[in-house]
Amino acid sequence: SRSPVWTCSSPRRTRASARSASCVPSRVSSRSAWATAALLPALRPSRSTRVVEARLRNATGAERARLLEQLAGLYEGSGGRPELALRAWGELLAMDPESPMVAERVFAHATGPLGPEVGDVLRRAIEAGKDQGQLPVALAVPTATLYLRTLGQPDVALGLLEAAIAAEP
Repeated sequence: SRSPVWTCSSPRRTRASARSASCVPSRVSSRSAWATAALLPALRPSRSTRVVEARLRNATGAERARLLEQLAGLYEGSGGRPELALRAWGELLAMDPESPMVAERVFAHATGPLGPEVGDVLRRAIEAGKDQGQLPVALAVPTATLYLRTLGQPDVALGLLEAAIAAEP
């Protein structure tokens, strides 16, 4: 069996240097190696993201809301991590289902591959609003529209609209 041949960006091409992130198996085309090397930094969380995540672990109330908003913005901006941004926006929306700005950020993810997850996030926020004592009608109606037009689930849409009508006849 032959040892793998590595292409490294370091001047020394040894087996030890092949373990670093700057080396790729030579069987990979140079185009693929370049693409992989270009994507690696985007996959690693930035230092500021790690700091906010650490602070978020112990935060409550308004401080938690502020940190969630900051974290969602970091995920959307720097690393292009929409699934993590949606998770942060979703938690924030569950804390305040009446927030139009947060709802807008969640709905912004609805047209992409995260559409079904957006529907789940919105339904959890609506349930959180019910648990807080009032159905967020301003969120329920556009969520019903999303389920009807984008996600193709008319039964869910109908249930949301019936709950909205019952809350505000």
